[in-house]
Order: sequence, then C-alpha cells, then structure tokens
Amino acid sequence: MLIGGRYDKARSTFEVTLYQNPRFFSNKTQDNAFTGRIGTIYNFNNGLAPYASYAESFEPVFGSAFDGSPFEPWEGKQYEVGVKYQPAGADHLITLAAFDLTQENMLTADPINPGFSIQIGEVQTRGMELEGKFNFNDNLQVTGAYTYLDDKVTESNTGDKGKRRQQIPRHSASLWANYSFNRGIFSGMGIGMGVRYIGKTEGDRLNTFSVPGYTLVDLAAHYDLGKNPLKLQGWQASLNVNNLFNKYYIASCFDEILCYPGRERSIRLRVGYEWDW
Repeated sequence: MLIGGRYDKARSTFEVTLYQNPRFFSNKTQDNAFTGRIGTIYNFNNGLAPYASYAESFEPVFGSAFDGSPFEPWEGKQYEVGVKYQPAGADHLITLAAFDLTQENMLTADPINPGFSIQIGEVQTRGMELEGKFNFNDNLQVTGAYTYLDDKVTESNTGDKGKRRQQIPRHSASLWANYSFNRGIFSGMGIGMGVRYIGKTEGDRLNTFSVPGYTLVDLAAHYDLGKNPLKLQGWQASLNVNNLFNKYYIASCFDEILCYPGRERSIRLRVGYEWDW
C-alpha cells in the first residue's frame, strides 16, 4: 500500500494594460493546496496482481478574467483500477487498467467580453489501457499497447458541452519489436522497428468535422561499442528514425482553417561516451 501527500505553494504576479479602453490591472496571487494519493496492490502466487488507486492534482493557472480577478488553479481527481499479470517462469508482463479523470476550473471563453476567459469548464476523461511486454529470449523483445479514451466536456458555456476536445484520439495503438545480438562481430548491436496508430480526432470544439487517423513506422538501432571486437569501452552509438517512410498526414486541427501537418521523417544520430569516476 502506498499513501502520500503533497503541499504546493505558488506565487505569481500578473500585469496587463488595455489600450483601447485604458485600464491597468496588476495583482499578485498566492495559491496553495494539499493533494493526496493512495494506492494498493496485492500479488497472488499465480502471477496476478490487482490494484486500485486514487490521486489528486493541483496546477496554478496564469492570467486573469476581464475584471482582473486571478484564475483559480486547475484541480483534478483520478480513480484507477487494474490488474497486472506476470506468468510464473516467464519474463512477460501484461497490464490492464481503467481510469476516470475529472479536471475542474478549466478555462472557457467569456461570452460577454470577447478575448477573455472564465473558469466554469470541466472535463472528464474515462478510458482503458492495455499493455504487454514480452521477452521471448535474450535477443527478442516485443511491446504492444492499446489505449481507449472517452473524453468529453462536462461543463462549458460555449456550446461544446458533451463534445470531445480536439487533439485527443479515441483509439491509439503501438507495436514495437527489438532484436539484440549477443555474439559474434555484431555483439552489442540491437535493431528495432515499430508501428504507431493514432485514431481520428475532432477538428473543432463543436465536433463538426474530424481529422483522419494515421499510421507511422519508426526505426531504431543501437550499438554498444564496448562489446564489439574493437572493445571501445564506454562508447555507444544510436540511430532513431521517426516516420520512416516520410508519410504526409494532418496531425491536428483547431478549426476548419487552422490545421497542422504532421512531422516529416526525422533522423537522429547520437554518439556518446560514459565513464566511471
């Protein structure tokens, strides 16, 4: 069982000048809150381990409303239950989790004063996650994951109550495999390849259109040069390629005239050295 508490104290100064209707706001705020968490897990001899947890969150929000009053901090509460399974005699781990997260004091548009915000928003996110890690031997490791998110606005004054937020897919999944060489000239080398799927997302806050989902392929390689015949102790090299086939896709939209294309192929090569003091 895990029981924890946290106390946060934040200070901020906010100043703004409105030139069209000359007014000057300046205020100093101090936010503080105590948040807690509790979790418990029980390990059965057959490899099953059910668990449950509850956690609270607190995050200060910078800015103020039209009348100059500072925003209240965001507050969140999350409930989660799940089960982990690690078969006896096997180096595999499967985790299934379900959660319910509610966030309060979210910003929504001020219907009376355009360009300003008020804090009556509330968002609820419910979902489940399934993840499996499989080590078949010393060479091959496979990881797979799937996430389902039921996200919706539960309190708002801008007509989007009951709608999904942008940029949050209902379905997403990934599969990754890594093969490591432990003998011969390629000892210390590993090669991995994976695929990522991001489901469709909403294109605007009223959910009038959707952004199509997309699938990307990634590649990675790493080499511990201290394990090869050259015995370059401490030297390591890695190569990461995201969006291997340079697929064009739309990552997200905020409305019908404001959309963002996804990242093109990116290649990152890293060479590093680690030493013992």
